[in-house]
Amino acid sequence: GTNGVQLWSWYATNEYMRAPYWPTNNVSREGWGHVNGATRMSDGRTLISLRNFNQTIMVLSNGAADWVMDYTNLYGGVFNPPTDLGYDPHDPELSADETRMLVCLQRTSPYQVVELDVNTKTTTWEYARTGLRTTRDANRLPNGNVLIVSVMATNRPEESVLFEVTPAGEVVWQMKFWDLDAFSQPGFFFKAQRLTVWPDTDGDGIVDATDPYTSPLAG
Repeated sequence: GTNGVQLWSWYATNEYMRAPYWPTNNVSREGWGHVNGATRMSDGRTLISLRNFNQTIMVLSNGAADWVMDYTNLYGGVFNPPTDLGYDPHDPELSADETRMLVCLQRTSPYQVVELDVNTKTTTWEYARTGLRTTRDANRLPNGNVLIVSVMATNRPEESVLFEVTPAGEVVWQMKFWDLDAFSQPGFFFKAQRLTVWPDTDGDGIVDATDPYTSPLAG
């Protein structure tokens, strides 16, 4: 809000002061719930990613969760902290119509990025790549491809990597910090967005609809 006035807040203690999330030492790793993503939806709900709770939830304005994706039910996973920690979901991204959700998974998940049907909570797309140790962000691009942020562990030192894959899983673009340990400066990539640069192709000094453009990265 204006002048820094807080307009809304949500606290995990409202929903999760119960087993297996409580006592906090059952699940605490870099925080209790370790919220790593929050997005305000078109209907006023808020999409929240709770890494340590192995869940993504949608929260009403009154703070109640009316949609819960528990990844324990995906791929036969186990969430029994502190021994079994689930899939550590990261940074869920909704499609423009909010019917699909991309999310990054870790640990024993057979896939590092999955797309889910929001209504059925079933997978509509799955991606795995040998050597990815941790995946932090995935975005569906206008051309249908997916931009993924991760760390490659096939080499030493581990390398930060951004790459774009087609729906069939073909890598069509990639960028790395070559031979630079992902945990040294400047650190590993965490998020990325593909920007559209629209040039003045007809040379009239104005960028408008008369300037056709096709991205050189289009897959």
